Amino acid sequence: MMEFPYLSMELSCLPRMIAALAGIPLGAFSGHRLVSAFNRIPDHWYWEDGEPPEEQRARKELKLKDYPWKWFFSAFFLLTALRLCAGDWRLMLPAFAAVWILTLLILTDIKAMVLPDPLIALLAVTGFGFIPFHQGFLYPAVGLAMGAGIMLLVYGTGRLLAKTEVLGLGDVKLMGALGFILGPRGMIFALAAGFLSSGIYYGFLLLRRTIRLNDRGPLGPFLAGGAILYLLLG
Repeated sequence: MMEFPYLSMELSCLPRMIAALAGIPLGAFSGHRLVSAFNRIPDHWYWEDGEPPEEQRARKELKLKDYPWKWFFSAFFLLTALRLCAGDWRLMLPAFAAVWILTLLILTDIKAMVLPDPLIALLAVTGFGFIPFHQGFLYPAVGLAMGAGIMLLVYGTGRLLAKTEVLGLGDVKLMGALGFILGPRGMIFALAAGFLSSGIYYGFLLLRRTIRLNDRGPLGPFLAGGAILYLLLG
């Protein structure tokens, strides 16, 4: 019986090739739609209890211009899709969806210093697509508990010692969702990368005297960025 190793290798690579071809239009279209999705976020997603009406009204004006952002995000998500196809092609869809939602969360936190609960809930839903790739069904649940628990500890310690919020509850929810998606190991990577990069960034701004020690800045973009880095590298 004759064997055709090269043919079998090509057939084994066929799903990845199909995923890569599908990823090109998916990436370009998703980046293009990200700007429209951000500009159409409902106003009440940004509102927080006890917030002054002036701040709520100001957030209605938060928009991204089509140029250059549609082109920028189209290129970014095109490269993201191709990178994810280079790994396990079955992981492409949940990972791509998670990166897309994380990018939206980065934008909302940078522009409004708010991590909308509906977006965090959607992010957590993508975690169900990661379950087959985890070490059992309890692994993502442990990651969720660890992520939320660590951030709650930081939140409570800050309230106790500094008498102020050193981070928001949105960051706690975000880390819980990231723990569910990435599991304990990925969550720790995202947490460490987020705190390290934010410390370097805000430390640099303090040295430049661009901000003061008591000023507040968003932490979510750094945590989300660490998670995106983990998904693209691992």
